[in-house]
Amino acid sequence: MAGGKCLFSEEDIKEALKRRGPDSLGAKNVYLYLEVDDERKDCIVQSFVQKEGAVENGCGSELRGELGFIGATLQLRGVNPVVQPLTDPFGNVLVYNGEIFGGINFSSDSNDMEVLMQSLGQCCSCISHEDSRSSCHFGGSQKSVPQLLSTIRGPWALIYWQDLNIGIALWLAAGGDGWLYEETSSNGRAQCLRVKYKSEARILLVGSGADEQCAGYGRHRTKYRNRSWLGLHEEMKLDMQRIWKRNLGRDDRCIADNGKEARFPFLDEDVIRTLLDIPLWEIADLNQPSGLGDKKILREVARLLGLKEAASLPKRAIQFGSRIARESNRKNFGSNRAANQASAGSVVIHGSSD
Repeated sequence: MAGGKCLFSEEDIKEALKRRGPDSLGAKNVYLYLEVDDERKDCIVQSFVQKEGAVENGCGSELRGELGFIGATLQLRGVNPVVQPLTDPFGNVLVYNGEIFGGINFSSDSNDMEVLMQSLGQCCSCISHEDSRSSCHFGGSQKSVPQLLSTIRGPWALIYWQDLNIGIALWLAAGGDGWLYEETSSNGRAQCLRVKYKSEARILLVGSGADEQCAGYGRHRTKYRNRSWLGLHEEMKLDMQRIWKRNLGRDDRCIADNGKEARFPFLDEDVIRTLLDIPLWEIADLNQPSGLGDKKILREVARLLGLKEAASLPKRAIQFGSRIARESNRKNFGSNRAANQASAGSVVIHGSSD
């Protein structure tokens, strides 16, 4: 947007997508109106096919907004052609850029997007609505939308359960709901009061990319010990190449669920370019112990800013530093020890057959 006007139109997007060679290209609009009642709430009018005008639907005549969905399909499955965005008889819209490898059953001649749309239409609204007390009207066997999406397997899975502990820690931190300690004085004596606090911040700064670019992980130390600076460089390069699919999507979803936006200052292009121009041995000194040599350059910056205590803290993974992993182990296994025992011995070492 520039000066309240879009820099490119819907037709520009469609033309750009056509150059990539999709089998079909479709669009659908959803119009948002203002209710004409005392509560003055927004309501959603049913979606309309592109180029069809909006109609009165009992919600008043004041158009408050318009959502445009554009879907390009390169069809790999199914006998019949499918055009995105896909809609069902209830007006639900689905734009899905992926492929289902498992978790939801469908025949070899069916389209996985159509099956996904049908499966979503059979979901209840339990636990997917803000009101956790709402009950399922279709019986306990129905899945909610999050439960169904979590069953999708393969590279286009929307939920990865191995990220559960990290995701919980990020989600709780993004909520900003906790306690503060305030100093007060009474009768000449200083006291600390525990005060309930809810952050109203809408933009959150996230440290993703700091460990990847400044040798903050334990495996970086192992690579350096085994293959010196070249091995460390290759490992850090691999981390940066895959951070977008391993971390950023999860982090953005967990933070956005609280109605907030994430900013990643360590992934700013200028920051990345600056770190790439600095010799690796100036960024980290892995001959020193943890808390000193790893992320050396960031620790020096922290000292310059007066954060002397933080500059000497050893790295702790967010799931362990926040104790989320411990609580998760207690819930799923009964205790940390039981969780460790359940994971122990999972690697089978085959001896020589001689």
